[in-house]
Amino acid sequence: MKKHTILFLMILIYIAGISGYGYYSFSTAKKDILLGIDNQLKAAASAVPMILGEDFHHQGMNSGSVSAEGYLQKMQKLSDYARAAEVKYLYSFVLDEGEIRFTSSSFTPDDLANNTFTKYWDRYKDATTTLKNSFTRIRPAYEESSDKWGTFRSVLIPITNGGFTYVVGADIEISDIENILKKELLTFIVTGLVFLLLIIPVILVYLRNLEEEKRSLEEIIEAKTSELRTINNDLKNLSTQLSKYLSPQLYNSIFTGKQEVKIEAKRKKLTVFFSDIRNFTKTTEHLEPEDLTYLLNSYLNEMSMIALKYGATIDKFIGDAIVIFFGDPESKGVQEDALLCASMAIEMKKRMEELREKWMDEGIAQPFEIRMGINTGYCTVGNFGSESKLDYTIIGNHVNLASRLENSADVNEILISEETYLLIKDHISCIKKDAIEVKGFDHPIQTYQVNDTFHRHILEERQKGFSLSIDFDHREMDSARVIKALESAITELRSGS
Repeated sequence: MKKHTILFLMILIYIAGISGYGYYSFSTAKKDILLGIDNQLKAAASAVPMILGEDFHHQGMNSGSVSAEGYLQKMQKLSDYARAAEVKYLYSFVLDEGEIRFTSSSFTPDDLANNTFTKYWDRYKDATTTLKNSFTRIRPAYEESSDKWGTFRSVLIPITNGGFTYVVGADIEISDIENILKKELLTFIVTGLVFLLLIIPVILVYLRNLEEEKRSLEEIIEAKTSELRTINNDLKNLSTQLSKYLSPQLYNSIFTGKQEVKIEAKRKKLTVFFSDIRNFTKTTEHLEPEDLTYLLNSYLNEMSMIALKYGATIDKFIGDAIVIFFGDPESKGVQEDALLCASMAIEMKKRMEELREKWMDEGIAQPFEIRMGINTGYCTVGNFGSESKLDYTIIGNHVNLASRLENSADVNEILISEETYLLIKDHISCIKKDAIEVKGFDHPIQTYQVNDTFHRHILEERQKGFSLSIDFDHREMDSARVIKALESAITELRSGS
């Protein structure tokens, strides 16, 4: 056996011994750390009843048991203790007619500043099976789970008081645990490196004895590898930049080789969508260039994200107008394409309502109002242009009809053709509208208005001198201000009757 082979085997055995010892030591330390964290969580959660008081949780708890002011005072104490105990959140739950409700929850300074902390008797929508089962257990349970507040390691402790069971809990962020483990791992890595440094002189001697031919070969391989890496990075950067000019479906079909980049087109049944901003030119006359740029970019970005969510192919932006189609290069079937397009338009309309409220709160007095048109029919789709420059787009009478439907739509209306209506009528509610004359068609085109089919919790009431509309699912609604306004209106109505 050659001398350098024996030396190499000895080095491997040495490294393997250090690695094995390090792995065993770290595994043991990791178990101790996790056990300590679980004990920390359990101790913090066990303090919740003492902080809130023994009479806070009781058999007759309901949504009116605690005032908002009293709740906030107790939650401040709970939050102070959570910070002292070095946990992220402390909280408690009750089971009310099959639903899990928050009865307490600490908050962070950011939660308090942004008014995003949990309110008394809020329903916990992300309850895990472990939490649900905790109401019938007698021992604490530990789990790792995620919700809108983050990803946590949690303890859930059932507490029974006079036949009434509630659950207290404590969270610590998984990222905090990972940071602790990383520090511990770093300690073992540094220790291992110190031991490895002791054999560096031996390794250097070994490297000096390598054949010159082998060294030259490695240099050649390294040079070629570096060259290929540079080319690969250049191609990756180029493809990333090109992806911003193409729809995801077209980009994927080209870069996976499913579609060749050449002049060709085909006839295909597509669902085509047009939208624009009503009186865009007139609206822009009242806006500063900075506000106009902000509004238009925000609008196009929001609408694009919704379009991509539904798998649409974004054809082009023409100023304030958006052209989108479903059915190529990928299709889920003519009916499903039409349903996706109509659903996309409904969500766009809903999102525009939210954006208008947001922009008005920002002091923009004339936010955008859009109109939309949808048509289904045979179009010519493909690459058009020259050998040096191509444009992937659609043409045909049915494309023109979608544009005409958009022009004929009222503000915030989705106007569709009868062809599209017949495909979606069993799934989406529509209202029959007037027929329109369209150039290129020898008969009037019957139109329909798409209704909003999202099942939202909305209260609406209108009569002479009175109009009320509340969207209970609106994510930016300030409930406290709404309640205050309603109470003030009720008081004034009663005093005047």
